[in-house]
Amino acid sequence: MTTSPFAAGHVVFAADGTLWALGRVHSANYDDEPEYDCLRHYDTTGKLIGSALPRSSFAPGRIGPASESLLTASADRIGVVSLTSQEYAEISPTTGEVLGHWKVPNLSRKSTGAALLKGNELYISGQRYVDKRVAAATLSHFNKTTGALEEVDAQKLYGDREKWFYIMGAEENHLVLRMGPSGVMAWVGVAGGSE
Repeated sequence: MTTSPFAAGHVVFAADGTLWALGRVHSANYDDEPEYDCLRHYDTTGKLIGSALPRSSFAPGRIGPASESLLTASADRIGVVSLTSQEYAEISPTTGEVLGHWKVPNLSRKSTGAALLKGNELYISGQRYVDKRVAAATLSHFNKTTGALEEVDAQKLYGDREKWFYIMGAEENHLVLRMGPSGVMAWVGVAGGSE
């Protein structure tokens, strides 16, 4: 499947098996075009069937909103986290309609992963730096009412096993985390404990 000049940076599969790709459209010399849809929707054969989220729907910047971003999906949402513009958008996977778009002023460009849980609660992992080195991973929940990321005490979720992790995805109400340098996978229950 060729998508040029659209260059996908992230992909997720919707519940119906279709593919959503987040990326940028570039010129012949690989600069971002001034306007394009950042999110593309492909059917199971690879045919483009829709697009959403115009670049201009995000705060203006030198680089496009998808250049530094995270992409996630639940049964009825596609979630786009733009670290560049510090914004979060939810899209319907069936219609491409924007269901919500929030400015997230405390979103760190050191975010490492995102996942939507069963109830469309967004969690984002990140890194906290102390003295120019990684001190520990962070876990935050996005509060749609206040538009802020609220840090979660991750140690209560996974115990004292690891201080380094990042979100790889979600299953129901469990975050799928990659833990520590050994790459151990853990399913951590956010609502109702850990498995």
